Amino acid sequence: MQKEISQYFDLILELDKNWQVSKIETDHKHNKVSIHIKYIGKGSPIYDHLKEREWRHLDIMDYQTYLVSKVPRIKNSS
Repeated sequence: MQKEISQYFDLILELDKNWQVSKIETDHKHNKVSIHIKYIGKGSPIYDHLKEREWRHLDIMDYQTYLVSKVPRIKNSS
């Protein structure tokens, strides 16, 4: 079931092939959902990742929704 839910959020967030929903955390007490997104792109080499960040998204069914990710930094060839 978790895989289907992750695929659903991949679709509604319109993530391209380089990004994937890796985890969904729901806090029913505070009406909050956190959607963790992971970079899975293979095109450019990754230098490292920035610290994990959280962005507010539009609410989903009266739940405060947040996107959480470590943004990758890509190695520049020059």
